[in-house]
Amino acid sequence: MSSWYTSAQISGNVKNEKSQNLSGASILLKKDSSSAIIAYAITDASGNFKLNIDSDLPKFLLEVTYIGYGKYSEEIKSRNQFVAIKLEPSSEALKEVIVKSEILQQRGDTLSFTVSAFKGKEDRVIADVLRKIPGIQIMPSGQIKYQGKPIQKYYIEGLDLLEGKYNLANENLNVEAVSKIEILENHQPIKVLDSLEFSDRASLNIKLKKDITVSGTAELGIGATPILWQAKATPMLFAKKRQTIVTYQSNNTGKDLNREINDFSFSSKGYEFNLNEENWLSILKIAEPPFSQERWLDNNAHLGSVNYLNKLQNDIELKTNISYLNDRQDRIGEKRTSFFTPGDTVRLSEVTSNQFFIEKIDGKVTLEKNTKNDYLKNQLEFKKTWNLDLGDLETTESSIIQSNSSPFTAIRNRLDVIKPIGKQLIDFNSSIAYKNTDQSLKIQPGPFIELINDSVNYPSFEQDLVEKQVFLDHSAGIRKAFGAFTISPKIGYSYQKRILETSISKEDIFTDRRFLNELDYEDSEAYLKNTLSFESIDEVWKIQLSSPLKYKSIQLDTFGAQRSEINRLLFEPQLSLFKKISANWEASISGGLNYEFGDIKRLFPGYVATNYRNIQRYENPILEQQNQNYRTRLTYRQPLFQFFANASYNYRRTANNLLFTSKIAQNGQTVVGAIAADNISSAHVFNFDTSKFFGKIQSTIKLNSSLSFSSQDRVLNESKVQVENRSVNFALSIDSEITEWMSINYNSSFTFSRLSIDAEPLQNIKNMKHLLATYLFLKDNQYIDIEVEYYGNDFETNNDNYFLNIGYQYSIKETGLDLNLSWNNILNTKEYVDIYASEFSYIENRYMLRPSQILASVKFSF
Repeated sequence: MSSWYTSAQISGNVKNEKSQNLSGASILLKKDSSSAIIAYAITDASGNFKLNIDSDLPKFLLEVTYIGYGKYSEEIKSRNQFVAIKLEPSSEALKEVIVKSEILQQRGDTLSFTVSAFKGKEDRVIADVLRKIPGIQIMPSGQIKYQGKPIQKYYIEGLDLLEGKYNLANENLNVEAVSKIEILENHQPIKVLDSLEFSDRASLNIKLKKDITVSGTAELGIGATPILWQAKATPMLFAKKRQTIVTYQSNNTGKDLNREINDFSFSSKGYEFNLNEENWLSILKIAEPPFSQERWLDNNAHLGSVNYLNKLQNDIELKTNISYLNDRQDRIGEKRTSFFTPGDTVRLSEVTSNQFFIEKIDGKVTLEKNTKNDYLKNQLEFKKTWNLDLGDLETTESSIIQSNSSPFTAIRNRLDVIKPIGKQLIDFNSSIAYKNTDQSLKIQPGPFIELINDSVNYPSFEQDLVEKQVFLDHSAGIRKAFGAFTISPKIGYSYQKRILETSISKEDIFTDRRFLNELDYEDSEAYLKNTLSFESIDEVWKIQLSSPLKYKSIQLDTFGAQRSEINRLLFEPQLSLFKKISANWEASISGGLNYEFGDIKRLFPGYVATNYRNIQRYENPILEQQNQNYRTRLTYRQPLFQFFANASYNYRRTANNLLFTSKIAQNGQTVVGAIAADNISSAHVFNFDTSKFFGKIQSTIKLNSSLSFSSQDRVLNESKVQVENRSVNFALSIDSEITEWMSINYNSSFTFSRLSIDAEPLQNIKNMKHLLATYLFLKDNQYIDIEVEYYGNDFETNNDNYFLNIGYQYSIKETGLDLNLSWNNILNTKEYVDIYASEFSYIENRYMLRPSQILASVKFSF
């Protein structure tokens, strides 16, 4: 047998039908049309390319693809040569397979990542792998972003079981059950709108290895000190017509179970109503520190959740999602606040000891039909909480006892119907909601003695507040296509009624009418929204112009005051342009104008104490704001090289008719109000994200950065000032399998912030963190993980915080059992200091941390 070997260089140029050079065209060299890629190149700015070949093949298949053009194929011989290529326009080019490799495949707008290419020996659940995939970012809350934007849907085998609460799957689905992770770019979740309404959001789809999959995790752990426990059971079933995720979890080790049921639902509808609880009143507490809750959270938590999807006849899905959380949290710390006012700085030190009793139940029942010819979705959502916060507070002047009870109820029903009638689509939307909260803040001894009790101390104070809200929105519209254009007029009516009643009492005796509120607020709106969309045949240009016209009427009845009202005819245009520059580059720009009126939290004329040192009163007209929003965005992705990058700039300008005031006393107690005065606030935000997977060294590197600048006018202690905030953030993460016996995970961030008042900069704040986790694989079924953490900040003094954790895991592969022993906070670091800027103040929080502790656990993945 004989063989021969050649080394050759193929160069060439790519032009379009007008003889213009095409930059960014993809050049692929294969053995034949069904084989893997042998060599790959991209044309430069002059349309030129070069390919170096080392192969024993006598000939190859050369393929050229470019967005908006037909695929070019030519069989060439293995020798040095120059190839001149001319591409012809074609609307089918986007449907071609662009990239196919062992790591990922791309077909049209779908990227499919092979899980095995990213999975490390230490990875157990699908979230562990998602963190390593370039282009994807998992936020501390668990929210998933792709190319800097939150995903809109999290599918498992094409079904949206969890309706936004995807942490339950992400943190518990066994990675061994998953074959691929798909990113659906520019995904339109409503199938009947797929060719009519463009979406710039991505969705995520989990592909399983089996048609019927039983999976999940279970865990049981005990430890000390103090006595610790951790228990979890999360069975899952996935079939073609049924999906189920059930979980029960409990721990006192500091793991925040509320994170597992965070709701990241995304809706493009315009009638959204915030169903979450509004915390009008609160006890004073320190903010949560910017690192793992297991370092500081002293809890006793229980979570139960049932999620069930059943596909009925006629493509109808019935989904039920119900969760119950019961959690007690203890938190001890110190808060030091520096208020900056013209000519003075007020400093306050407060030592807090708080207990939070959290109890809530929430659920959704959804009936949905989503086909190419029909769309129907009716969702009933409800929430109920019974929260109680207790706290002891020590200041330089006194000891204070606080409590805040805040039961809350909310319910909403949303109906969306899209149905074809003739050659157009008829669209009907309806939303009805109700919310009620009854909050009571008690403080001993009584605060605000100058305002409430003629500067005489008194033993007890109580702020009561009741708010009820009713909301409805009904609309009907039509969608009709005219070639590349789609017109979508919609007519509708929305109505919101809010009733607010507040009172302040001292020693169980009601105070005078300055401390009472009875508000009846009504906001009604009749609107005509028209959206014109254009999408070029080659899908390169996408333009959307929204020109809503609405008549808004606001009426405010206040006890003892004349009725206030606003009646306005408003025009709120929005324009978005999207350009697919090449197969790898995309750009977009958008801008718009909108108006906001009547924030009820800034409308009450009687005093309301929101906490022990903040009391508010607004004897002013109804708030009116005109907002201008502009955004530009540039993205680049090269799937073959697993490289993703995006950059964006946002600008917001707000014209206000009210100027907000703060009068700060030497003891930190603040009276907040507003005066009628026109003013402008603005904000600039720059973001840049990039990530790359290096297959040869099994490493993913991600870099994120942001720069923000905001400016607003305020009145501080009767002096008008301009308050400016600047912030710069850089973050780097590296996931790498250095060798077969060692892998590392490194995360770091640096934040710089500065507050300026009337162009006079105050002291800079610098925060940084470094986290390094090293996994040493002793054998295929054993590893040691060593975690080193550093947190530092630079303000008036340097504060350094170090943590060391060690763990050992032994796996019994035949049974799926993991035996784990972990020792956290070996250095027994007792406190952590964090500093940040907030409006016109610097806040330093000092947290008491959990002690050094050991936990032994048994984990089972199936």
